[in-house]
Amino acid sequence: VYDQAQQTANASTGVSLLFCNGAADAPTLDFSVDGELLHNDVAQGSYTAYTDFAPSNYQFKLTDAMGMMKVYDARFGFWKGGSAVVYTSGNYDDSNPALKLYVALPTGGTFPLRELTDSEIEGRGSYAAIEEDVRINTLGNVTYGYVETELYLPEAAHVRATIFNSQGLPVYTEKYGKLDAGTNSIDIDAYGLAGGNYFVRWKVGRVVQTQRIVVVGY
Repeated sequence: VYDQAQQTANASTGVSLLFCNGAADAPTLDFSVDGELLHNDVAQGSYTAYTDFAPSNYQFKLTDAMGMMKVYDARFGFWKGGSAVVYTSGNYDDSNPALKLYVALPTGGTFPLRELTDSEIEGRGSYAAIEEDVRINTLGNVTYGYVETELYLPEAAHVRATIFNSQGLPVYTEKYGKLDAGTNSIDIDAYGLAGGNYFVRWKVGRVVQTQRIVVVGY
């Protein structure tokens, strides 16, 4: 229950939506609308601010810390002047109960959004081609220092790397700004990390890829 939920939209001609990460096994989630990132790293159990939309149909994409994506059909053309809370419930890895994306209306009604298949996702063809062209090569395991990585980008893009531990919690983030097309060499600072398995989530423009690394402590 969210005691600060709105009863109506901020504007009578629009729709105001608030997002909540209620997934049982996702410490953070990214919420995107029609391919554009709207809310980044929404912590488990937390709410975003209300965002205003035109009454229309959208695609809501969820991305977890490991880069796993789910896309949902969100139809809000009927809700002009209204507000709603969009929240996740269940397990992101689809174990029982499996994750669902719900809409809670201020009238008390709740309904799930339908998850889209790959063939239904708009723009998947061009997006998949770009994703396939992005190549990330981690050069071996880590002793206790820097992770040498080569990124090949088909076009210039903003790049960010986040390291997660085996529990899915972020332990390091670095933004590299906009990198040129072609091969880029990057060293990730792994000093101070305890020995064990980690995952590096790369965000290259709209593309998300995850690499596994091993830190060998002294």
